[in-house]
Amino acid sequence: MPDAGPRGGVRTTRKHIAMTQYYTPDAAGQPRWRQEFERAFRAFATGDHESAADICRQIEWAEGENPMVIHLLGTSLSYQGEYEQARTELARSLRINPKNPQVLCDIAYTHRMQGHFDESHRFVDQALAILPDYHAALRAKAELLNRAGDAADAYDVLKPAIDQGLDHPNVVLAFGEVCPEVDKADESIQPLEALVANEAVPQQYRASASFLLGRMYENTGAFDAAWEAYERGNELTPVPWDPAALDSFVDGLIADLSPDMLRSLPRAQRRTDMPVFIVGFPRSGTTLVEQILSCHPDVFAAGERSLIPRMSRADPVQTLTQPAADAAGDEYMSQLLSFAPDGIKRFTDKNPGNYFHLAFIGSILSGARIVLCTRDPLDTCVSCFAQDFAHRQPYSRDLTWLGRAYNAYRRMIDHYQRTLEVPIHTVNYEALIADREAVTRELIEFVGLDFVDACLQPHKSNRAALTASFAQVRRPVYSTSVGRAERFARHLAPLRQALGDA
Repeated sequence: MPDAGPRGGVRTTRKHIAMTQYYTPDAAGQPRWRQEFERAFRAFATGDHESAADICRQIEWAEGENPMVIHLLGTSLSYQGEYEQARTELARSLRINPKNPQVLCDIAYTHRMQGHFDESHRFVDQALAILPDYHAALRAKAELLNRAGDAADAYDVLKPAIDQGLDHPNVVLAFGEVCPEVDKADESIQPLEALVANEAVPQQYRASASFLLGRMYENTGAFDAAWEAYERGNELTPVPWDPAALDSFVDGLIADLSPDMLRSLPRAQRRTDMPVFIVGFPRSGTTLVEQILSCHPDVFAAGERSLIPRMSRADPVQTLTQPAADAAGDEYMSQLLSFAPDGIKRFTDKNPGNYFHLAFIGSILSGARIVLCTRDPLDTCVSCFAQDFAHRQPYSRDLTWLGRAYNAYRRMIDHYQRTLEVPIHTVNYEALIADREAVTRELIEFVGLDFVDACLQPHKSNRAALTASFAQVRRPVYSTSVGRAERFARHLAPLRQALGDA
């Protein structure tokens, strides 16, 4: 971001007045916005995007418009899934400084995460027109092409930059993602290893490089080297965690949502069978299930939406009233249908963490269906440990934490399956791999549609998956991920102990 001082006027509201307790200019009259901005950036860098956004709002209230602050606010919102609001803020920053290629890349990211790929390409191309070798724009362009199945074109975008010695982490990481897709993984190993070894580079980049190297080593059968790389990646991205706090939260939620309480919940008067929620622990096959459904002509795959968690925080299910349930259901349907194509009969919302909110979903969306994805617990947790979640989710980092987190998830799901009066259909990953047609037919029947053969070939879908599994779902359904944990069996004692009988 360019260096720019605070400027512009201030609108005073009740909310802004409350902010004075958190932010006050120096007594001498010198603004503290730079110190506060650094505090916001530190929060953002550690994954606390909500705090980063709050601090940015406080700075703007006290100091006026500043393109750097507004830029960080917009980026923080985008990492919370608030894509429309993020674009509004990023556009404000761009109006002040229209030649900032990073703001253009961040706007492109919000479009990409909503599946607006043409718009995303347009903003990335604008950034490259301003600065043709801008690292973030090169990475964004390559990611867009790669996720759409154009890995060869993505390679052609990056290879000249690598050959010219452009070793920015963004370019090296994008090259590491693309090379295996074009059978040139060896070309990226040396740049990635150099990136991991460079202690002057921020840890998040080194961690991402470690995860990529781990995947390459694993693909060649060097399982001990792969595990060492995954461990290093997790060590470089520490996330504070408290397993006791997680257990307490889940146990408290289960106690609150007793069978009597669930039976007494209001039910939205507007009934709709359009929403299909795909939930499960991360890396349990949710992306594959959504890709299968997306191949049906009557289904729109909306990807990972953050709307339900936000609405549930605003109106907790424990205190939900009939008017609030009706209003929330209407708001949800309005937002999802605003970007869905005309004529669809179903749409999917694939946020794995929605398993916390199934009671809320059942209350505000009468007629919604739940697809629960399951997978062998060891394979699931190992896959999480080997995945670069880039600070967005604390599901990896530590094997004991993973086991405790999985058990908490399982307690929550078991409670809902015993008590919740909402249709829940389980798709087991191993069963899907073993008998794809039978499991797929059951899935399509559950969502209330006629079977079409296209659903048996999800790898041929022209939809670009947005999640970490984007590369896998472009390939024909394969069985090599079944039993993945056995490759690393000698490293898994802490995980087996934490999982217990899961």
